[in-house]
Amino acid sequence: MAELVVLGGGYDSHGCSGGNSYALLSGGAAYLLDCGDACGARLGPNGIDPLTVRSVFITHMHYDHMAGLFGFLFSVWGHCRREEDVPSAIRDYSAWGRVAEEDLPESLTVAAPAEAVQSLAQFLPAVYLAPELWRFPLHIAPIRAGRFYRDAQIGVSAHHNGHLSSQPANDILPAKYPWLAMESFGFTVDVDGLKLVYTGDLALTGDAGVEELRPHVQDADVIITEVAHVPLETLMAMLAETPARQIVLVHVHAGYRERLPAYLAAHPDPRFIVAQNGMRIELG
Repeated sequence: MAELVVLGGGYDSHGCSGGNSYALLSGGAAYLLDCGDACGARLGPNGIDPLTVRSVFITHMHYDHMAGLFGFLFSVWGHCRREEDVPSAIRDYSAWGRVAEEDLPESLTVAAPAEAVQSLAQFLPAVYLAPELWRFPLHIAPIRAGRFYRDAQIGVSAHHNGHLSSQPANDILPAKYPWLAMESFGFTVDVDGLKLVYTGDLALTGDAGVEELRPHVQDADVIITEVAHVPLETLMAMLAETPARQIVLVHVHAGYRERLPAYLAAHPDPRFIVAQNGMRIELG
């Protein structure tokens, strides 16, 4: 059975969300939906071996959805280095460089909006994580609308949303950086016979975010959606009309932290789950 682990983006007793990052577990493999700043540091404490992560899927390039990427990659690369690549002065006590050939991952894919792929590929050598230094293949792959990923465990499709194109920055940046398409996506994931829909962030203009999500969740089994950028009552009413078995609410806006519990108390529905960091949810 698939399981969801909330690494960041839920409530946190320390008052810090740790950015948005959710680990989807299936068949011994892990997949990261976004990679917020605390992602890499929270895998181990939540019982997830970073070497089991097959793919990272980044909805858009806002820092709270991708700032943990390089820390995560450095951790995986460091532990998988050959012993001779570890400086001799620290070999005796370093935990790095001790992964046997047969225990290496087959590959690791980082899927990001197409506009970011070239920048990521150029940045990796600057932080000493160039693919040539890895013992197994590291792929930086573009996300495009439609089905863009499949392996033995999951299939992932992407759909555009207006989170970035509705930002004030959209009126400024593309004119100076013509390659900047302000791409932002939601994902539909087929896993263990379930249809899971995940949205990182939605459009910022009135009910537009709710309406762009609506067609993708009408036959979803599991919905994971942010509650930070859309009218709360409109979103919750739309979600309540879906047949989903589980609706996980993440990225809860500070202004909603009192309104959301009050809404759920007035409209009880056991399918709604307000995410807490460290929460594990069996899906299905």
